[in-house]
Amino acid sequence: MVEQDLVLRQKALLQLQEHFSRRVEFDGTYRSGTVVYIEGDIRLEFYHEMYGGNYHFGIDIPPESEWEQRTNMPLHRRQDIIEFVAQAVQREKAPNWQYIIRERDIAFFG
Repeated sequence: MVEQDLVLRQKALLQLQEHFSRRVEFDGTYRSGTVVYIEGDIRLEFYHEMYGGNYHFGIDIPPESEWEQRTNMPLHRRQDIIEFVAQAVQREKAPNWQYIIRERDIAFFG
């Protein structure tokens, strides 16, 4: 029983460490490239490009129906990951812009 408790605690601690060490990296130019979500050994790449009209910049995201197949991540993690990516990109690259999360993209405007 004590051994099982230790295993569960170690697993929970590892998950917390991975969750709080997550970050995004950028590859490419402002015009187009990828935003990479990193959490422990997990790396998810999302294509980004400049938009025209009311939206200036966008990040492609898989819709719910394709999320698990394209990311190998459970659907219940989708919203948290997408919100983290949106907030990190806003903080690091577009602090004066707002964003909206839609079914297939994160669109930045300002």
